[in-house]
Amino acid sequence: MLAPDSNPYGTQCSEFWLFGIRAGCLIALFNAFLALTVFNRIRIPRLKQSGGYSKPIVIIIAVFSGTLSLTGVAKDQIAKNREQLLLLEHRNIQSEESERKSPTTQRVVIGGSHTIRHPLLIDGLIWKAPLDRKNELLKEDEWHKREEASLSSPDSTLAPSDELPVIIDVLETELVGQLTGADSLNHTAARWDIYGTDLGHMFWHRDELYMVFGDTFGEGGRGGKNWRSNALARLADPDPAQGLRIEAMITGPDGAAKELIASRKIAGIEKTVIPTHGISVDGRMYLHYMSVRRWGEQSGQWDVRYSGFAYSDDDGQTWHTPPSAIWPKNTGFEQVALVHGDAYVYTLGIPGGRWGGIRLRRVAPQRILDLRAYEYWNGEGWVTDPKAAIMIVPSPVGELSVAWSAPYQKWLMMYLNPERHAVVLRTAPELTGPWGEEQVVMTAEQYPGLYAPYIVPVSNLGDDVYFTVSMWGHYNVFLMHMRLQGHSDALHARNGSSP
Repeated sequence: MLAPDSNPYGTQCSEFWLFGIRAGCLIALFNAFLALTVFNRIRIPRLKQSGGYSKPIVIIIAVFSGTLSLTGVAKDQIAKNREQLLLLEHRNIQSEESERKSPTTQRVVIGGSHTIRHPLLIDGLIWKAPLDRKNELLKEDEWHKREEASLSSPDSTLAPSDELPVIIDVLETELVGQLTGADSLNHTAARWDIYGTDLGHMFWHRDELYMVFGDTFGEGGRGGKNWRSNALARLADPDPAQGLRIEAMITGPDGAAKELIASRKIAGIEKTVIPTHGISVDGRMYLHYMSVRRWGEQSGQWDVRYSGFAYSDDDGQTWHTPPSAIWPKNTGFEQVALVHGDAYVYTLGIPGGRWGGIRLRRVAPQRILDLRAYEYWNGEGWVTDPKAAIMIVPSPVGELSVAWSAPYQKWLMMYLNPERHAVVLRTAPELTGPWGEEQVVMTAEQYPGLYAPYIVPVSNLGDDVYFTVSMWGHYNVFLMHMRLQGHSDALHARNGSSP
């Protein structure tokens, strides 16, 4: 902290004046020399008549021009020094206030790379915006705003030496309500002939949230009438706290929800076609799907013929399944969670069933339908060989979803672990990992027959996380609310426990 009357730039100002005087003299001598040279070559008639070249006048002109040069340079330097002094004074005031209000505030790293910065850390950077010549003394609040802008700039953030990764704990999970079925919040039985359905994963399209369902049945529920392999709904309000009300569905001429991607519905050939996740890119909807040959005799096992992408250019009314966008079976990406990054669309995939591990691939958004454009994570980098993809999360993993939490600066992943008979949560700073240990969110003992947890992809995903889950006995989709709490890893260290 500087003394109130200290001036770190005083010495610089004195040194500058000495330098300026010397520079001015040199400029004056140079101008005099230049003027005399010119006057020796060009004789002005009037000066000749007066008896010479009037050398004193030339010298006066040269000295005057040198003085002007010196004055201009000095004026600019004085303004710069004043600006630096104002900034320093403002920082001293802020430092005193910060120390008084929050003396223990420290810099904390969230997720290993993003930081919350201490208000006293300036990183040695000086803001050098030019002063307004009409009002050189900026108001204090204007200085404050510009200082805050410099603090929030990612380029001015330095890696701290005392990084404290944040641990996220699951506090509790509660049932919000039933979204589908005869007695649901959305009355889907009466409105769209949906007495039973499952899945309910979501994606954004044209600033609206859509929800995708799997095998859908009319009267009688699961195994009942009007079987459709898939269906699509548009939500009225994307705020899950309001219950995820369905505004409309893609329907047929009879007003019932219609099948988007047709299936043959013949066991041993093609039992059904299940959409595993959707995404929207440049106004086009994409659905990743798997063609199921038959359901397995044991729980969590089924035989997948192939997987691929379907697309729609009319907001989900009609769908196309190009043969060029089909992968053969056993690629490890039969069921997926799709993430739209800045430059790529990422796919986190598992094999058919619920007993495989998660692998990662990526593709440029404009080339989603081009199988040759995909790159696979091999643990060290991105390669074109699908067989080189490693597991970023070990088995067993069932239907999964992934979403970014901006407040925590972490990725959240949820899936069913069939061995634990529980829906679990993992977190990671990057999609490539490392992914933290599983935390139980809800169990089959609490909610029998649970599967397919899908996070509601809202932008403010923080302490309150909403997700959908299916229950086999009811064969419908339910909305759940999970509460999280983040804290420093140092807390575990003090308590002698592990995260």
